[in-house]
Amino acid sequence: MKIYITEHLDKAIEHYKIIPILYGKIDMISIPNNSATEVVAIDALDSIPSNLLVEFVQSVRQKMRVGASLVMGGVELSALARDIINNKISTQDFNELIFNKRGIYRSLDIVDLLKQAGLAIDKVTIRGYHYEIAASRPNDSNKL
Repeated sequence: MKIYITEHLDKAIEHYKIIPILYGKIDMISIPNNSATEVVAIDALDSIPSNLLVEFVQSVRQKMRVGASLVMGGVELSALARDIINNKISTQDFNELIFNKRGIYRSLDIVDLLKQAGLAIDKVTIRGYHYEIAASRPNDSNKL
């Protein structure tokens, strides 16, 4: 099973089951544990408030089968903060970027969280203010 987790329901990916993010939460009760072969959540982290972040990552991890892949992303807080301090982003551009975001995180913190959940980090890509982390569930992982 392939899963796409998003708040933007108009951006469906063909052959993926959409899991909507509603008010910062996801409901994956209908997805059996260890059933997902791929999880795509490239814009999901911006929709998850910090008090629900650990629960979100654990829910995603529970649904992944051994060998499954995950791509997760959001706005890169470090790059944004650097450019604010160096006056490289206008107030208007900043506000447009963070409008309707429930959480903005450093990619390094998300990498640590994914590792704590027992996932292997395959690649981290930062382009401008957006990052994507590719991870997978290794065979020797037994964390929930």
